[in-house]
Amino acid sequence: MVSTWSLSYKELYLLNQLLEGNEWIGINDPYIGYTDEEMKDEWKQALRDLSNRGLVKMTDDELIFEDEFIHAVWIIAKSNLIAEIETDFVEQSQFFFGDDKVIECMKETEERVTVYAHPTHELAFNQVIYPRLLMGVEHLEPRLDDSFHIRTSEYEDYCAQGMINDKDRLKEETGSSLMIDQFNRAIQRRRHTNRLMVFYKQESSWNIEGVHLLSSPSYNWALRMVTRDGAEWLQVKQVAGMDLLNEIGGAFNRVKGKQTVH
Repeated sequence: MVSTWSLSYKELYLLNQLLEGNEWIGINDPYIGYTDEEMKDEWKQALRDLSNRGLVKMTDDELIFEDEFIHAVWIIAKSNLIAEIETDFVEQSQFFFGDDKVIECMKETEERVTVYAHPTHELAFNQVIYPRLLMGVEHLEPRLDDSFHIRTSEYEDYCAQGMINDKDRLKEETGSSLMIDQFNRAIQRRRHTNRLMVFYKQESSWNIEGVHLLSSPSYNWALRMVTRDGAEWLQVKQVAGMDLLNEIGGAFNRVKGKQTVH
């Protein structure tokens, strides 16, 4: 059974501070500009709320947290491997990998998340990560083997507009009218556009691998994050269903051995 908790970002931020955890990627400090007195009030309120939910007991000498809950928060605070999944630019989850479990923080609102404690890495991948990223994918053999490059911001604009608005420029740059026309048709007919970002820590620096997955009746596409001339680009290519699975696994395999998960 997967344990779940509904928490505010403020509560998680304070608990992360308590555990002297890593900087939470993608989450801004909600307490910028607060005075010391205001922070004391925030701590008191957070602890009262957690106590009312049975997640902490407050004594005169110490705080006693519910075991499974504080273990989940510890993994969030200390993990050196984090995967972020975004589906259709709307739904977003972050997965924090520990030695034994994977803790998912699914965004509910701008203020709250639902926290899931997945009992093993295997279950998290097979029952959550892979199915979510592969939504809408059918086995369609690629027609073209070539690839081309676009900026991440360009891809996001194309998806927002439901079309490629500068096809002539891309055709001229790539020299392939057919590929650009097929990519444009896939965007117009897309079922889902999902994104996987894998953050891993080496010493004190965070690094990133990532891929976007575009599913449509007009072929499936993988857009892998690459670096060209010091800037971030997406390498765009048609892929079959199994190749999409390999792209997901590849993002994790490329960081394997480069970091230590605690």
